[in-house]
Amino acid sequence: MLHIMRIFFALDLTPKAKLKVANWRDRSFRDLAVGGTARPVPAGNFHITLAFVGAVAEYKLESLCNSVEEFVDRESIELGEITFDETGFRPWRCNCTRSWPWNGQKPCN
Repeated sequence: MLHIMRIFFALDLTPKAKLKVANWRDRSFRDLAVGGTARPVPAGNFHITLAFVGAVAEYKLESLCNSVEEFVDRESIELGEITFDETGFRPWRCNCTRSWPWNGQKPCN
């Protein structure tokens, strides 16, 4: 049986950053949580998605990981910091909205 996995590349957040985002979310969207219309993502699952690869067969995963490791070994990647200073939302295909903090760069439509 062919096993398919949804693959994405993401940056993890520090536990402190995850807690800050969870506190912001809980304060900002208290009405949604109380009304039962929202299912908050557990703070432990917070991350910043860089790229969504999509459905990948498990047998191709090792090749993908090797390619990424080769890229990281070859390129110089500088550490940095991201500051989120605004919030926004984007309607998604499911006719719902998702809200997130962002750093002043408006996301694409």
